[in-house]
Amino acid sequence: MKKKIAILLLLVLVMTFAFAGCNMVTLDKEVDNNLVIANISYKGLTETVTKKELNDMFNTQGQLYIYYYGWSKERTYDFCADALAQQKLAKLKALDELCAMHNEKFPNDKLDPASIKVVDLLSFAEGTKPSFKNIYSDILYVDERINILESYNKQINDAIDSIVKELEKEEELNKPEEDKPEGEEDKEEPKEEIDKPAIREPRPEEDKKPDDIKSDDERKEEGTFDDRVTKLNGIKKFEIQWNIDKNEEQSKIDADKVAAGNDKDKLKEVEERQAKLNRKVKALTELDKRLKKNGKSRDSLFEELINNMVVAHYRLVVVNNNKVAIDNTVNNADSTKKDEIIKSNKTDFIISNITSNGRVDKFLPEKYEAAVKGEKPVYYHPIVNDPEKELGSAGFGFTFNILLNFNKNDAEILKQLKSKADQTGATVDMDLYESKKLEFAKRIKVNISNPNYKPDGECASGISKADLDKKNANGEYMYKDKYGYHKCDKVDCPLKPFGYDVKDSYGALLSAEEVKLIAEGYDVPVLTILKMINYDLSKIQKDTTITNPYDKQVKLREEFTKWIYKVNDDPGMFSNENARGYMVPKMGKSSFVDSYTDQARKLMGGVITDNKVTYANPTYAQGNKHFVGNYYTSEIKETATFENFMPMMAISEFGIHIIMISEMPGYYQDSNHILLDDAPFSYGRDSYTFVADSFKDEVRKYEESKVYEAEVTDLVKNYDKYVKLDKKKYESLYKD
Repeated sequence: MKKKIAILLLLVLVMTFAFAGCNMVTLDKEVDNNLVIANISYKGLTETVTKKELNDMFNTQGQLYIYYYGWSKERTYDFCADALAQQKLAKLKALDELCAMHNEKFPNDKLDPASIKVVDLLSFAEGTKPSFKNIYSDILYVDERINILESYNKQINDAIDSIVKELEKEEELNKPEEDKPEGEEDKEEPKEEIDKPAIREPRPEEDKKPDDIKSDDERKEEGTFDDRVTKLNGIKKFEIQWNIDKNEEQSKIDADKVAAGNDKDKLKEVEERQAKLNRKVKALTELDKRLKKNGKSRDSLFEELINNMVVAHYRLVVVNNNKVAIDNTVNNADSTKKDEIIKSNKTDFIISNITSNGRVDKFLPEKYEAAVKGEKPVYYHPIVNDPEKELGSAGFGFTFNILLNFNKNDAEILKQLKSKADQTGATVDMDLYESKKLEFAKRIKVNISNPNYKPDGECASGISKADLDKKNANGEYMYKDKYGYHKCDKVDCPLKPFGYDVKDSYGALLSAEEVKLIAEGYDVPVLTILKMINYDLSKIQKDTTITNPYDKQVKLREEFTKWIYKVNDDPGMFSNENARGYMVPKMGKSSFVDSYTDQARKLMGGVITDNKVTYANPTYAQGNKHFVGNYYTSEIKETATFENFMPMMAISEFGIHIIMISEMPGYYQDSNHILLDDAPFSYGRDSYTFVADSFKDEVRKYEESKVYEAEVTDLVKNYDKYVKLDKKKYESLYKD
């Protein structure tokens, strides 16, 4: 079988926790799982690949090759077996080379790669074995060790938290119902609790990119090394160190229980802490059991992280040794390099088939959509009609959504009307539903969030979060409004979740009453919100001082994003997964409600004729009409009515949707369907990088991979010398 050098670039993957229960593992099955299918040796160092490791890789990755490329199970298992063996071979070479580099630099403090092992994690807490820092400090950089420990901490804590939630649900289901005293009736919830508006997600701070990993010598020159060493020493090997912390917490609980005496409230608090600790103790035990069933342990997970980092570190060393040459290539990259990257990108979602008509490139829409949704730049976009190559028409647009919900009563009425219309199919019922939907949309009231809100902020008057529960002599809250939130005459107070001062930024567009309602933050008429959003976006769209169209896009997206955090009722728009917005296909099936899909497609260049949508393929040449940031605007009028803003919205059974095209992959193209150099790529809600800069990043990755490949060429050429693979031992996996 031809060995592909690209496989060597894969790192050992940390196995996903298997939390689901499974049947008792028999001894025969365990023996079969541990069957060694490959032995790897390199300069006296050895590794093995087990049958279970192979099957796990097939289940987590191999299925993709069968689904996307039509590979047989046999071919896929062979590929996975080779990949695992080559990953481990790469690790052995990395460990050998790194120790050799160290020994050359420190001949009096030599390291033997065969003796470097991952020590028992629990021993760190007991202090009975050498620390992780001492064993690997001569190979890995401080930043890398911090990364390993933080990654491990997160995995373990996430796993424990997940199991704790399971235990809590189980306790809730098994909890016996308490008998109510005779004559006691259910108390009606107070109105302010039922109607209490939920605080929207505050806008997160701008993401800061982590520093590039640098050598310890480079960190020392920057003057940040000591701080990082201090951070490393302060990180627990895993955050829940049960050998110490469990006993410490239990001691505190026991002491607080004695101190509480007969105080029922304090005793209840102590009991809750005890129950929480008991669940975590039980969760850790359960985690160990589940890991063991899958041939894993907490130590093995930690070891896999270290193995990953050793290979990544070796690659980084190789790259740094060739940094000058790589920089020169990047700075002088020509069209040839770009063509190579585009060709590589194209193969990600184009499959070549030999047909009776010759060689035909077939477009894989699922792969293309996955590529576009990912973070890696996509440089080739087969989204225009191209019958000769069967690429067809395909395109997507990312959309930002501002949802203004119907009030609860209206939403319930609409639900019933819609149900009746769907059941009867009668035009009169559907017309009634549509008319009521429009009527109810006009009377939507919006709670407008304070953009200055900080949950732990402090009012200018000195009131803090801790003061909100204070009451006066009459038992009334001193600093809370009717909803239980901070009431304050200072409209920009960071403790107020709703309301802010628009001052005179909207001029005569807003009445004094509207400005007052916005300052209070509650029950602002929907027409007021529509006028404000439309005004802010139109102002940017019409600004003649912004001559660069891409600058205009950035400003439009940023302004729309501000409004998402001020009035949006769609929780999905606050998710990191939707930082680029919702992806809507320009044609075919959509997972969104019809009105949302139709509006999005209009903004992507669709034209409705005879109740059918004809889809344009927007290009740069079409100008402002189809820029990213496109939405329908209305002329700003002081007497604007709800109807003035109908073109800029979609009304669904949920409420009003105001939609903006946040990104259109493949939108700015030349005749070869390649993005223009000055077009922006977006990786988040408001952060951009341009194609030219992104291309340089890709050239750098390409060159870095090339120099690393040169270092591992010997492994490929002499693969059979290092790896002994026994295919017969796993053929039952693909013959079943």
